[in-house]
Amino acid sequence: LQAAEVAAQRVRRLVDRGYLGEAGFTPTDAAHVLGFQSSWSLPAARAGAEILARRAGVDAVEFCRLVVRQVTLQAGRAILAAALAEAHGLRLEEHERVRSVLVDRALLADGKPDGLVSVRLTLNRPLVAIGAPVRTYYPAVAESLHTRLAVPPHAEVANAVGAVVGSVTQTVRALVAPLEQDQGFR
Repeated sequence: LQAAEVAAQRVRRLVDRGYLGEAGFTPTDAAHVLGFQSSWSLPAARAGAEILARRAGVDAVEFCRLVVRQVTLQAGRAILAAALAEAHGLRLEEHERVRSVLVDRALLADGKPDGLVSVRLTLNRPLVAIGAPVRTYYPAVAESLHTRLAVPPHAEVANAVGAVVGSVTQTVRALVAPLEQDQGFR
């Protein structure tokens, strides 16, 4: 095994035994670095951003801007996919080129002409949004869709309440068996 693989296995064993914890960088961490949110640890968010930014070859602030831009793009895609499916029976995920050329360009246009043909899409209904990231991401989504954003009172806890009182469940069966010579489990 190569040195990196051996090191990864050793780290994995420490995690499996509970000596180390795993953490991930989330869009909320990017929002903290950019000053959009302040409910969690800014030093931890900044450290994660700096590590990933170094790998991406950009600075931490630029990396966080790219993360926020991607979240905004994906939210806009989801909204347009739902609207196009509802209004026209069009399944956007089956038309990658259309999504890329029309939808993504419209969402990322920033009001600037792009090439020979400019694209502008308008959602003809207000965008009603709930969940913790509403005020961080959805103003830009609504702006890119040229519509009004409606945020109900207590919108930031709506999904949390749904998760607590909801009844959606999923069952998974798994067989866990020991490997030879105390090498862990499969």
